[in-house]
Amino acid sequence: MIFRIFIVAAFLGGCWLTPQLSAQPAIDLDLREALQRAGDANFAILIGQESVEARRQQARRSRAGLLPTVDGSVAQSRAMAPNVGNFAADLPNVPERSFNNRFDALLRARLSALDINRIADYRVALFDVEIAEYDLAATIQDILQGIALTYFNHLRNIARLEVLEANIERDRTLLEIAENQLEAGVATPIDVTRAEVQLAQNEIAKLQQETRVVDSALRIKRILNLPLGTDLRISETLYLYADRRFAALLEHARLETVLRDRPEYRRERLTLERNEYARRAAGWERLPSLEIGADWGYASSSITGSMREQWRVQAALSFPLFDGFRIQANRLQAMSAVRQQSLIVEDFEKEVDADLRFASHNLNSRARQIEIARKQVELSERELDLALTRFREGVADNRDVVTAQANLAQANDTLVEAIFQYSLARLEFARTTGDVTRLLDE
Repeated sequence: MIFRIFIVAAFLGGCWLTPQLSAQPAIDLDLREALQRAGDANFAILIGQESVEARRQQARRSRAGLLPTVDGSVAQSRAMAPNVGNFAADLPNVPERSFNNRFDALLRARLSALDINRIADYRVALFDVEIAEYDLAATIQDILQGIALTYFNHLRNIARLEVLEANIERDRTLLEIAENQLEAGVATPIDVTRAEVQLAQNEIAKLQQETRVVDSALRIKRILNLPLGTDLRISETLYLYADRRFAALLEHARLETVLRDRPEYRRERLTLERNEYARRAAGWERLPSLEIGADWGYASSSITGSMREQWRVQAALSFPLFDGFRIQANRLQAMSAVRQQSLIVEDFEKEVDADLRFASHNLNSRARQIEIARKQVELSERELDLALTRFREGVADNRDVVTAQANLAQANDTLVEAIFQYSLARLEFARTTGDVTRLLDE
């Protein structure tokens, strides 16, 4: 008995604690807030930031070759050498072998006083850091575009759910009218059945759409790295973006401005500069290099022996005489990289020009489609009003009403899709100009 009471108490306690533990504060979200959260939450951006940091450390490592290095060493050695040869054999009392003990404590300093190749490597590493920063900027824009796309898709799912709820409300009204008409002897049972079928179809569609809303909400939480149990409260609707014009976007529609603002183009241009520098540096490998070194310390037969000072200064000048045509191959390879990157830059310019022209045309076209979709909704609402009037007056059955309701539902869904496509067109235009946040401009 006591065991049963314990089980029941544990069950009730678990039921009470579960919602308490899983409950999380709701988050109010709009598009601006979603885009602002990306920099601190999205994993792809955080990974890109670490990639830039790795490039910076690689540049510092390249710079280390231009700075002096100082090393300390302590060594104890013992060597044995046999006395061999005719001269040693002729001398009296010459041992067969000799031993040598030596202890060295040294400070060694090295400096590459003149090495053009190391200087070139460091300069190329600095280019790579800037290129990585532009890569990160492009990645951020892609992530922002993905966030905005996911956000608009969620707004579209919510809007479609509202359309279905309105459809169900009209279906229930039609069913009520049909039942009243049947009781009055004006309608037939088929009219009631037809209204019930229409209501059931829309209720099923609503359940399916609710699943889509849950899925798109989870996608927003995932891309923003929000707790999946968080309740999202979207503070705006898709219809808000139907009235967003694009005059502010067109201010950035000149090709020269777009190329200047696109991080991908600046990355390709900078890569071309790096390759041109590397081509020039490939010929510098034939130049001599100068290295200066110095050693200073003490030596004795052992670490406890009498120490004597020792030092050495050295300057070494080296230059290639024959390298198996390696330098020539490097130069030809660098020239090929310059030609290749020049073609990439030219192709990118033409691609951006084409994208800008298409995005501008698509933006205007999508705006006009919203106007046509709104007109279609108005006409469908008028058609439904006329059909309902005829059915209430007993002039016709409810087939025209069901057809008119289906047309209105399709018109509302078309309007939602038109606004969604217009929002995507604005998003694509903003991304083409180089800054997704321009989507927020009125």
